[in-house]
Amino acid sequence: IFADYDIALWRIAALLFIVLWLVMSLKRRSLIIPDTLASGLILGFLCWTLASFFISSRLDFTLRKEMFLLNFFPLFFILPSVVPSKDDIERLANILILSGCCAALLGIGQFLLQFLIGVEGVFSAFSWFAPFVLGSQFSQSVLVFNSWLVNVGGQTFFRATAFFPDPRIFGFY
Repeated sequence: IFADYDIALWRIAALLFIVLWLVMSLKRRSLIIPDTLASGLILGFLCWTLASFFISSRLDFTLRKEMFLLNFFPLFFILPSVVPSKDDIERLANILILSGCCAALLGIGQFLLQFLIGVEGVFSAFSWFAPFVLGSQFSQSVLVFNSWLVNVGGQTFFRATAFFPDPRIFGFY
């Protein structure tokens, strides 16, 4: 968006999903927000993090952190209106399981591919895709402060990351 910042594709997709939900809810005149303790805690946490603008010495980092949080926390409020029935919840669970399986297969394939075309070939291929998936600025940071590679007993291996910036985040997913 700016010269030194970019937004990854998944953040744009999440933002579009949130805006679409908001527009459709306002059009129906029905904005469903869960009235639970969890909702209050999430809103409280977001307010707490917004307060960091008043004490931050690096407003650019604070803004990036807030944009990250505001990209995903609204999904908690969207879920009850998008997934109202038990069948829909089961369908969503199946989608999450399928997407996890696809990411796992990609990671396994990525790891095994290094034994066919070499570590450099896999690193080069995923370095080429990284700007599209992660954004150009963030992918440059990932490539400079790289955790994709690991040295085990004097031999370098490409760790399974799928298209995540780090193998730990991939494992978390």
